[in-house]
Amino acid sequence: MNASEQWNENLSNVLPFKRFGQVLGRAALLALFLMSLLRFLVFWGFPSMFEEVPVSEVVLAFIVGLRFDLLVLAFLILPMIILAPGALLFSRGSRVPSWLVSFFLGSMWTLIVAMAAVDFCYFSATGRRVIVTGK
Repeated sequence: MNASEQWNENLSNVLPFKRFGQVLGRAALLALFLMSLLRFLVFWGFPSMFEEVPVSEVVLAFIVGLRFDLLVLAFLILPMIILAPGALLFSRGSRVPSWLVSFFLGSMWTLIVAMAAVDFCYFSATGRRVIVTGK
């Protein structure tokens, strides 16, 4: 095998991982944008709750919320990052990895939207966000 053939074989082994990373990265950015949009909808939907809050605190709350969203996405996407190399290596030529990625990302997004809907309803009834404590 000459150097050109070796290069092509190595490149074909890397390309599925590159595409997987691009798909996962785009999905994460989209989810991050939509999670921020959901946070803005709560802010916009209940203006009377935020009348007395200074603008600087609102901006800080959105920044902290963005950091929280990044943490949530990291924990939700981490299993995909850990399992993906094995799925890509053991399914040469099949569509299993794309089905796995689609299923997982769809499940992740469904969970995020469901949690946001529950939080929105809870906030509209109580004026407080859903908070999980260890007590």
